[in-house]
Amino acid sequence: AYPGRGSLVGAFEARAAGQRFAAARQRASNFRVAVRVRPLLPFEHEAGEFEAVDVDSRRADVACHDCRLSRNGRRLNVSHRLYCMDRAWGAAATHDDVYS
Repeated sequence: AYPGRGSLVGAFEARAAGQRFAAARQRASNFRVAVRVRPLLPFEHEAGEFEAVDVDSRRADVACHDCRLSRNGRRLNVSHRLYCMDRAWGAAATHDDVYS
């Protein structure tokens, strides 16, 4: 572990049902985090892939959906993790949106 990891992890793993994101952002105010979702590529669309990340640009929230098969291979387990960012853009964002 590196110094300061505890507060960093707590800030990004704050959940909607738990503490508010504003308090989490205050703890991590020494840096800014901005993310942009990469759109699916044509071959990914053709293969029936789906986006595993949802972005709420207004609140700068990113929800990651982790889909895994159970050990017996018959059941799909999905976990959802919500992260707060300083800025977040979805797959439809252009370069001008991000760099303006």
